[in-house]
Amino acid sequence: MVADLISNHGWRWPQDWIDKCQVFNIIPLPNLDANSIDIVRWRDLKGIMSEFSVWKLVRHLATMEIMQPVLHDIITYLQPMAHKRTTKSIFGKLILAASSYYVWLERNNRLFKKSKRSPEELRDVIMVTVRLKLLSFHFKNSANVNSLLAHWKMPSLFRLYGS
Repeated sequence: MVADLISNHGWRWPQDWIDKCQVFNIIPLPNLDANSIDIVRWRDLKGIMSEFSVWKLVRHLATMEIMQPVLHDIITYLQPMAHKRTTKSIFGKLILAASSYYVWLERNNRLFKKSKRSPEELRDVIMVTVRLKLLSFHFKNSANVNSLLAHWKMPSLFRLYGS
């Protein structure tokens, strides 16, 4: 968070950052409101700030509707199941990985190629990517698996094994 880099009314940049980029010393301090939560905002080419959260559009697909678009909270939620092979953990990890990758790619495209996709377009490419990856998995035939696959509108003849 930006607040973590401010101390005693001044920046507290890591020394190796300052050594590599002196411009950090001239960035003006933002006015922070301690009563507000940090949110990710994007500035478009016209300088207009807007909220940009693909997570809000994809979190229901991982049945993680309660998770706010805060990376720390998402990681904290997924970390205990990181090594598990439950459908919920697989779906959650795939969605987080695809979301992270495509938001990073979108950032680079906006910065370097001056191209831009809408949050809905990013949601769609994330969903397609996750669906394609899911095709390579073999899932146990259970009510939980069938529910998640139906939620994702996956074919009923999906790769299921067992009874």
